[in-house]
Amino acid sequence: MVERRLRATEGAVSLGRFEVLRTVGGADGAARVQDVAAALLITVGAASRIVERLVADGLIERAPHETDRRSHHLRLSPAGRRASDATTTAFDAALADAFRGLDDDRLAALHELLREADDALAHLGDADS
Repeated sequence: MVERRLRATEGAVSLGRFEVLRTVGGADGAARVQDVAAALLITVGAASRIVERLVADGLIERAPHETDRRSHHLRLSPAGRRASDATTTAFDAALADAFRGLDDDRLAALHELLREADDALAHLGDADS
């Protein structure tokens, strides 16, 4: 349902791309490919490939790391910021539609459960390191 909403929204990107844009956009120009991999619980190789596609599409820009010549910082381009904003709006609307029937208490309980699940999954990723 969310993907359908995103496909129907001008300027929005897929959920997979959106997660990368959110990670990069939330780091204020300090994200690296390794950070994308950690946030999405994917390999550095997979993160590198999706970042390369987003760079090629003009949604992410690279800047040299100031102290590590082998590394780059990632930041959203103006087009990437617009895509992220369009996708956020569509994503939020899709979730609001999906959970319209839940009252505030049930939504709060669902939010807490999802936060706990996210924390548990993040710990699983830590255990693999």
